[in-house]
Amino acid sequence: MIELTVFGGVDSGSTIGREEIFGPVLCVIAANDEQHAIELANDTIYGLNASVLTNARRPGGRSFG
Repeated sequence: MIELTVFGGVDSGSTIGREEIFGPVLCVIAANDEQHAIELANDTIYGLNASVLTNARRPGGRSFG
């Protein structure tokens, strides 16, 4: 069995922050604010998946939905 691995505090310029990893891996890249989150999400040459987790429904809905 392959175990899930979570990397916290990943720098967006690091290898694991920029390249796709095959397997049950999650890389957490924190954003300073809403605009920074948008910049991070758009700063890739790949069409990779990204998620936004927030307790504030309105800001998440305003920018991402």
